[in-house]
Amino acid sequence: MTNLESEILIAPKVVYYIEIPGVINQKDKFNLLIQDILLLEIELEKLDELKEKSEDNIIYIFNLDKIFRKRGATSIDRELRFSHEILKFIKEKPKNHSLVHTTVLHDDIKKIFQNEKIPFMQKNLEQKQLTISTIIKMVHFAFKEEQALRTQIRINYYPEKIINVEAVNLTKKSSKIKFHLKDLSLNGLGLIFINVDDMSMFNLKDLMEVRVWLPEITLKISAGFITRMSKDKKELGLNFNLKNHKMIAENDAVNLSGIVYEVIKKKLETHT
Repeated sequence: MTNLESEILIAPKVVYYIEIPGVINQKDKFNLLIQDILLLEIELEKLDELKEKSEDNIIYIFNLDKIFRKRGATSIDRELRFSHEILKFIKEKPKNHSLVHTTVLHDDIKKIFQNEKIPFMQKNLEQKQLTISTIIKMVHFAFKEEQALRTQIRINYYPEKIINVEAVNLTKKSSKIKFHLKDLSLNGLGLIFINVDDMSMFNLKDLMEVRVWLPEITLKISAGFITRMSKDKKELGLNFNLKNHKMIAENDAVNLSGIVYEVIKKKLETHT
């Protein structure tokens, strides 16, 4: 997988969570990617690695409770000092792209961030649903003008890697047809015809059921529409909606998101 070429056409919103609450797991991250949010956890020791990042699609969330524990902050004076260190980092980033939260109910800590108009919460985010809803609300707050843009990333397989695919044209009630996987994304895939004569059995807007034997998983698309066909290239393009569980089961949607998540994460680590 790591050697495959991938194209990020429209990047997701990236959330770097510094000392993420323990209630968030990999499945939560994959579900957030379906909502165009790439959640990456960062340990405090690696915070300096983020200083050079200047992309406008990045948000930073700081869990002060875990930061204080890691720094051994056992007094309010030490908590205030470490809060000022976090503030210094935040002030170098785009306005309204950072959120700080803590369960420490101390006005002096709150003032450090509120005086600089930094979003600040005095809440316990060791509750899964509250943490996830906070992440989503923060993304919507920071990117009010960009909500129409959907993540677009394409993972190219063919011809570097031969992945077998079996499909049925539900519209024409065909028998099973074999393909090779050309590419894969969060909302579609490209297929290469193995037998060119099979092309006569497919038309634009036909409904297909597809099973893909990926190295990581066997992926089933219960229903997808043909949106592209090329006789010259002997290929077709299929589209589906990850949020529509009649088109793709929830477990398959999460698994597909997981594959794309790892590809985007690897690309960010390599190129930023």
